[in-house]
Amino acid sequence: MGVGSIGFLVDAGVLTILANGFGVDPLLSRVPSFGLAVAATYFLNRAWTFGDRKGDGKQTRVFSKYFGSQVAGVSVNLVVYTILIALYGWARDYPALPQAIASVVAMFLTYFLSARFVFVAGDGNAAKN
Repeated sequence: MGVGSIGFLVDAGVLTILANGFGVDPLLSRVPSFGLAVAATYFLNRAWTFGDRKGDGKQTRVFSKYFGSQVAGVSVNLVVYTILIALYGWARDYPALPQAIASVVAMFLTYFLSARFVFVAGDGNAAKN
């Protein structure tokens, strides 16, 4: 949950700086904010959450699988966010709240995918043995 919280802060912080500070369209601002959040959470998860697992060998492959799991997560995030914005006036008035709710929902999916498919136990040599 700590890594997810840091990822949310990176995502929301970059989004806010770009959209509010520099006037970049909020939808376009999600591209770099998401990319930086994925990079930050990858390195933190690799070192901290799943530090006892080496993945399946090549780190480019591990990062590719991690990025894919994050794309699945951001897809869920955007669906939940959009539904909340569409259905509830409070969500339109306070967009950081549906962003937070959507992030929590997506966090469960991305943790599951990371634990089961990205940072798997073993050193990547299982197929050679």
